[in-house]
Amino acid sequence: MSSWECKGDDGEPDHDWKYVSDWGGDPGVIGGTFDCSYLECRVCGEEKHDHPNPSEYAYQAGDYD
Repeated sequence: MSSWECKGDDGEPDHDWKYVSDWGGDPGVIGGTFDCSYLECRVCGEEKHDHPNPSEYAYQAGDYD
């Protein structure tokens, strides 16, 4: 993670999240894969793996660098 921290005016983190599509498991087995997509901050690189619906951040402007 970068030394840069995303802090808002109130001192709470103010990240600029982007969606990262990722899959785990064994694609050679029927039903052997699982979606393990996550969010990554465009500024500091922090990852958030516990968001209930990370795909709501998909395909925002800047996701295609």
